[in-house]
Order: sequence, then C-alpha cells, then structure tokens
Amino acid sequence: MLQVWCDNGKLNVSYRNIPVRDVGMSVSYDGGHYNTLDEKSKEWSVVREGDAFVATSGSFVLRFYEAENGFLFEPRWKAPRDYNGLLFFHTFCGFWDSNIKRAVVTGFSECNGNAMNEMQAVPDTAVFLENGEKISSDAALFSDGKGRAAVFGAASFCEYFSRVRLTSDGEMGMMQALDGHKIVEGEELTGDAGCVIFGKDGAEALQNYSAAVNGRMQNKRTARETPSGWCSWYYYGKDVSEADILENVYALKKADIGVRYVLIDDGWERAKGDWEPNGKFSDMKALAEKIAAAGFVPGLWVAPFCADEDSALFRDHPDWLVKNYDDDGIFGYPSIDFSNPEAQEFLYALFAKISREWGYRYIKVDLVLGALSAGRHRDAHCNGIRNYRLAMEIINKAVTPDTYILACTSPIGASIGVADGMRVSCDIFERWESLRAIAKPTLKRFYYHKINFNCDPDCLLARTAEEEDEKCFRLCTRDRQEINTFISLIAASGGAVFVGDKISLLKEETIRKIKYLLPPSERQPVPLDLESSDIPSAVDCGRKGNMRTLIYFNWSDREKVYTLAIKNRAHIFEFWSQRYLGTASSLRFSLPAHASKVFFVTEAEGTVPVGTDNALLPELQFNARGKCFEGVQPKTGGRWTVFSRVPLRARENCTAEKIGENLYGVNIGNGKSRFLIEED
Repeated sequence: MLQVWCDNGKLNVSYRNIPVRDVGMSVSYDGGHYNTLDEKSKEWSVVREGDAFVATSGSFVLRFYEAENGFLFEPRWKAPRDYNGLLFFHTFCGFWDSNIKRAVVTGFSECNGNAMNEMQAVPDTAVFLENGEKISSDAALFSDGKGRAAVFGAASFCEYFSRVRLTSDGEMGMMQALDGHKIVEGEELTGDAGCVIFGKDGAEALQNYSAAVNGRMQNKRTARETPSGWCSWYYYGKDVSEADILENVYALKKADIGVRYVLIDDGWERAKGDWEPNGKFSDMKALAEKIAAAGFVPGLWVAPFCADEDSALFRDHPDWLVKNYDDDGIFGYPSIDFSNPEAQEFLYALFAKISREWGYRYIKVDLVLGALSAGRHRDAHCNGIRNYRLAMEIINKAVTPDTYILACTSPIGASIGVADGMRVSCDIFERWESLRAIAKPTLKRFYYHKINFNCDPDCLLARTAEEEDEKCFRLCTRDRQEINTFISLIAASGGAVFVGDKISLLKEETIRKIKYLLPPSERQPVPLDLESSDIPSAVDCGRKGNMRTLIYFNWSDREKVYTLAIKNRAHIFEFWSQRYLGTASSLRFSLPAHASKVFFVTEAEGTVPVGTDNALLPELQFNARGKCFEGVQPKTGGRWTVFSRVPLRARENCTAEKIGENLYGVNIGNGKSRFLIEED
C-alpha cells in the first residue's frame, strides 16, 4: 500500500493511492545580520531496504515505513560543514493531493526559550480560508476537499520540540526546533520520526495516531488503572498544613466516598529545590504511614526541574543549572540541567526517598514548562525535551514499581512512556468561564486516554459557597446546575477523578454527586462534534453491555436545542432528571444555559435495565437465566430502572416496585452489589 518513488528527481510518497508530492527537507540556520539561511534537499534517489524505502538527497535522508493506517518517516541530515545557530530541522515538506478544509490544531505554551504542547496549549478547530495557513504543535488533524481525515505530525518525542504547518492549498511541513545549537562537519542530526495516519473520520484518525505513537515510543505504562483521590491544592493552596491533610483523611474515611489516593500538593516543602518539610509539616514518612493506616495511598507534589533563588540548591550548586549560551549566567528561570551527573544523582536520591523511604506511591511532577530551558546544558547535545526525558527516566528507575507518576505542565508527547497520567487541561478556577476553559482541551484530547496515558482533567470542585470556610482560598461561584455540568464533564473525560473540596463541610447531596463518578471509568469517550465545534457539546461515552452513555453540554449563555440521533429505536433514560423518556430513534430536546444532560440509551428488547441513579457511566452486568435476571455492579446500593412487559419481583439482595407502565424500580440493598429479580 505504501509507495515511494522519484519523478525527475522529485520525491513522492503515497499510501492507499493518496499521494504527497514533491517531498523535501531543509535545515535553517542564523546567517547573521538578521538573515536566516537554508541548506536544502535537491535531487532525490530511492532504494528499497527490507521493509523500508530509503530516499537520499545529498546530505539528507528519509526512511519510510508502512504503518497500520498510514506511514512513518525517519529524517536524518549529515552536516557537510560547520554550522552555528541552527534554528529548525525541516524534516518533511510536500503537497497533499487536495485542498485542506478543516483542521484541529494545538497552540503553543512558551516559556524559558521553548515552545511546546503542554496542558495549557489549547487545541482549536480551524476552518481554512483561501490562502490560509495554520501552525500546530506536535501534530494536526485535518480533513480535505475529498472528505478524507488524516493526522500529520510527530510520531516520537525524544529529540526536539516539533510543529507542523498546513495551508489551504495542501502544502504541509514538519519542523523540529534546534534551539540555536551548533553542529560540526560530519555530525548527524537525527530527528524525531513523523507520520501521516488516516481514519474513517477525525476521531478515528486521532485514535489511530495515538496508537502509532504508542508503538513508536514503546510505551509500557498504559495498563495502569484510572486513579481517583483527594487533592489539597484547590481548597488550601500553599497554606495547607499536616493537620488539614489528616482532617480530610479521616473525613474521607467516614464519608466512604471511595477514592484511593490522598495527594499533598504544593505547600509542604521548604523551597523548590529543598525538598524537606517546612514548619507546617513534621515527619513526611510518619504522615504517609497515617494516610496508609486510614486505608488510602499517600501522594505527594514535587517540582524537581526548578529551584527557588533562596534555596540551598541554587546557592550551593550553580553548576547544576542551565546557563546562557555566551556566559555562565543562569538562563531564564532557574532550571536544573540533568545532563550533569551530580544533578542526576540528586534526582534519583530525591525520588527514591519520596517513594521508597517515605512511602508515597502517587507523585505529581509539576512546574515543568518554565523549567525546560533552551539554554546551554553541560552536554552540548542536550536540550529541553532531552533534559525532560532523561529526568523522567531517572525518576522511573528511582521509584517503586507500583508508584503512579502524574505529569503536570509537561510536554505531552514527551511524557508518553515515562508518565502514567497527564494533566490535559489548564487549572480549574471558581468561575463558570474556567469550566468552559478546561472543557475544550479535556474533550479534544480524548484520544490520548487509555492509549498513551490516563488523562487528568484537573480536580473536581463540587462544593457550593455554603460548603466553604475561612481556610478556602478559592471561593466558588458556580451554581448547582453548573456543578452538575462540571460532574458531567469529568465523566465525559473518562479520566482521573480527584476531589478538591474540604470533605467535612460537604453536604450529603454533594457527597452523593461525587460518588456518581466513582469508580472512574476505564473507557475512552469520543466527541461527536469534534471537527465542527469550538468546545465539543456531544460526547459518546461508549457501551457497557446493551447500554450506551451519551452526554450533551450547553457551553453558551442561552438556551439551545439539540438532537440525539441513533441508528435503531432504543430505550432512552436521562440521568440528572431520573426520567425514562420511552423508546425512539431520535430525540429533540432543549438545554438551558450552562446545563448538561446524560442519556442512557439501551438498544434491546425484553427485560432490560434502562437507567440508574448511582453512576454517570454505569458498569452493570445484566444477564437473563430463564425467567430470572441477575445483575452485578461495582458499587453497592443504588436504584436501577428496569423495563419489562412482564411483572417482576425481587429474589435476592433487592426490592422491586412498579413505578410506571412496564417500568420497575430495583433497589439494591446497602452493602450489596449483586441482585436477582424474576418474572412473576
């Protein structure tokens, strides 16, 4: 299916008869006096070597491999002379055989001389105008004038920060930032692999792209469970104390919410760089033991890539910090250079202490963006992304095998294979506008979840203003309907569920709503309007048995009308109102401003469950045995709505009462997860 050939010295590549023509490569460098010069490929030749096509043009080489659903390319350049101030390695450019209509592109987070795709780099849906151009970090999903969907971008993230360029007339290019480095004659640049990956639609193309990247990065960390927990940051901030942590630990145990981890966020340390407890915390090992004794897994926040200027690390080890190119001054925000062997030893010892000695088995690695410097490292070949990968690999070796690693404000692609979880949205704040802001990257980054890592949409703040006291540093202004939408968003992400409230102040109703999300789903939800919306408003959360969950959002400030459409006639149940809506193949409904609806769609006949009051993403197993019907769910207690044209009665661990025509309410006994009903 993959073909690579030359036509009058010009390089062309095609997959499934979809060609990219006039492929080229180049390296740009600073020529002085504000001039940027280029070393460019010219005449190409192609040979077949095993399963690869090898294309050569002077000092440039591209190796092409067929991949599932597309192709991969590996770029290499051997410098014919010395170069100073290398800017970009243009690893692939060419012309698609059709114009480009739409794209989902990701912006850049820029700090300390680097530009990268991290949690705050927002994905946008772009419509191409005539002579239009779009730049995206890492990769871009695009659809063309012939209705085809593909992803073009980096397939590995180990060497350089990448970006891609697309134009309305089909021009495409991939560039890798070289940070002004030098290269001597005969030295090789080996860039990160790139790819073009197809799908029947945009969502599938992105999922296929994630799978291709996963294989290329040899990721072995994706089997970890989706975590749930409590986090100190969004209630206490840096003013958190050991007493606050223990108060919430015991409140969590009493409330029996069902979370696993307790995360002590920023505020426990002396300074960034000096990772010992401050005056508000005494013994971090003893605290971890108390958390574990209460039935939770201890977690700890740490920012190992940076150092405060008043820290002992900054004072005593200036040689550990990234330097300016032309002198020994500190480059930008103080950033640790892990190409220095002594800094490596420090990092290993720190994480071995946190995980193995103190006993923290969930570690949040934060404040990475500003601490990946484009300056001069001890190893002249080191750069921001290599520094990050090197450090994360050391961290992985230092911690116990069962330690869960969350990357935050980190380069997303470069975290694949070295982090279990990834923050995919900016920080949540107390206002409705903040909820809209985190919804966009959370829902548009769905394709990473359960393939490359577990997505983390940031903490759930379920509290109202009535559930806060003087210790709360972020007073929430969302009303109950907006909080319901927040809960729906966390469900629609499929990702981690971490609560950021003071547990002892939460009302029973709020506790119950938090439990709707637990245990976290292991499914990957898919936006249904990915390529046509700014913020996705309809999400397919997948099936469990015969039941499919669809979540709709109204992100606007006015009421809107939506249509739910399915292939076959099915039972429809809405979660928030707890209403059975009958059977239909489509449903037209309105949503007030800032509201959401969660629909359970059951495509089955006979006696079937159609809804529940205890979960937004039901996990019920429901089986028929003769005239008996048995169900098993991971939660204990709760009520299921069951459709049956035959009268039902309870047999085991439940009660069954008729609540409408052909409808029965099956209430599962407290402490029970298995139940049995039968036809009367």
